[in-house]
Order: sequence, then C-alpha cells, then structure tokens
Amino acid sequence: MCGTSLARTEGDSRIIGIFALPRALVCYDALMRQPRAFQTQFRDSGGESAYFHVISRVAGREWLFGDEEKEQFRKLLGKQLQFSGLRAMAWCFMGNHFHLLLEVPEKEAELEGWTEQDFLDRLQLLGDETSTKLLLSQVEMFRGNGNQEGIRDIAEGVRRRLYDLSAFMKELKQRFYRRQAALCS
Repeated sequence: MCGTSLARTEGDSRIIGIFALPRALVCYDALMRQPRAFQTQFRDSGGESAYFHVISRVAGREWLFGDEEKEQFRKLLGKQLQFSGLRAMAWCFMGNHFHLLLEVPEKEAELEGWTEQDFLDRLQLLGDETSTKLLLSQVEMFRGNGNQEGIRDIAEGVRRRLYDLSAFMKELKQRFYRRQAALCS
C-alpha cells in the first residue's frame, strides 16, 4: 500500500486527501460535494497501468460492516486481488460502504506468454470455493477424456476475468454477500 496523508490548504479548513502513486499524484477535496460516480480513473505517465477510485455502497444504506465483517472482507479482498492481478493502493471500509484505490495493469501486456496451464493454475487460488472446485473437476474430466477444447474454454474464461476491474468488483461483492448470507442462515 502506498499510503495516504492529510494536509490543510493555507488559510482554509478544508481537508485534502493525497494518494502518492508511482509516476502519478492524485488529490481530492474530502469535504466538497462532488458528483457521484462509480469510479474515477487515472493513468500513469507510462500508460502501463490505470488507477481507479471505486466506491460501493450497501443497498438501502443498511449497516453491514462491523469489525468482524471488515476483517472478513479484508481477507476476501486480498484473495480476490491475488486472483485478478489487480493491486490495492489504499482502501477504507466504512459501516455501509467501502472505498478502494486500485491499480489495474494493462491486461495484454501482463498476460503475454501465458499458457492454458498458467490460467488453470491461477484458478487454484480460489480452489476452496464450490464453483471453482466444480471447474477444476471439469478440467480433470476433460483431461481424462482428451477434451482439449473444454480445457481451452475454461482457461479462456479465467483469462477474461484477469486484470478486469468489472469482473473483480462483481466477484468480490458476490463472494462477500454469499458468505454473509451463509452465516445468517
């Protein structure tokens, strides 16, 4: 994590948040009401990565994140980051929403030279989940009966999910809410 700091402007009581990023500096006024947007994007000067400030709120403004839930979400976030290839520069979990500052590397550059097996190996990072176990058992079945096309299709499905901000957010929230629902039942 790069970190955050707070600074006050000369003669002004407004707080300005500053994130120091590689080859980039992102500032925002924490108190001025800004139009709500799903994300804000910044690209580093080399064009190799994009940086996104992502906010996600709980439906109905309910309070979802207590201390225990925040810790569970932090662990799940780390696992999802490992799988997806994205990097968290900063994060903040609040009672009913969270903020993430994410680095999204250029997908094609990152995946250059990957083989089908590399994609299947990446899938192993989520191996404790039922849906992933099912996919991995399909891979073994396809290997057993020589179905290379089936293996290729699964590897391509994994490839589409890597270095993709939309897939990352969708999977992160689905995994968290499924776990929460399982705890409540």
